Amino acid sequence: MNDAKFSFTKLVVADLDRATDFYTALLGFTQATRVCADITGRDVEEVVLAHAEGGPSLILLAWCDAPPPAFGELILGVSTSDPQGFIARAVAAGGTLAQEVKDYDVLGQAVRAGFIRDCEGHLIEVVEM
Repeated sequence: MNDAKFSFTKLVVADLDRATDFYTALLGFTQATRVCADITGRDVEEVVLAHAEGGPSLILLAWCDAPPPAFGELILGVSTSDPQGFIARAVAAGGTLAQEVKDYDVLGQAVRAGFIRDCEGHLIEVVEM
């Protein structure tokens, strides 16, 4: 039996507080907990962000002994019925526009997508399907 299911993403950031403020303002997460732990012998500090209604969590992680890796290691994806409104909220929360919303045909389905950068420069794809 395969009972595995996707449950969280860990995004490595430089500034936990700034990233927490950005993602709680933009996506409606709340901070569930903040923990110090270790991963393969390396100390980390993590902020677990969750939604009241459940679903996958976003965990913001900072290595205690090193800067975060170069950008491009991950692109977060967000679906919304209002990509322009989402982009406006992202910019108001400290993000920047990376690419205007464009129309695409994906397997015969009309898709509108654009990209923003979060408060630290990580890409977020905004999709209306």
